Amino acid sequence: MRGFWADERVEGGLWNLKNPFYKLVYFYFKRKEKQFLLESSHIISLTHNGKKNILKISSFTHLESNISVIPCCTDLKSI
Repeated sequence: MRGFWADERVEGGLWNLKNPFYKLVYFYFKRKEKQFLLESSHIISLTHNGKKNILKISSFTHLESNISVIPCCTDLKSI
């Protein structure tokens, strides 16, 4: 999972939640996101913050062991 698509649309200014249409579209995709996460057998996030957000979305604490983090970069100085 690279990011939270619907949130990125809002943060990028593409969907203004003051507009009833975009608000409806936003919540539709957030419901689908939650559904997809719940139905996944395993989730891979590219960041630890992403994993935290997934767990926070709807208290997926029971799924914590089913979420792996594969960082997309490494600080070689810390190895």
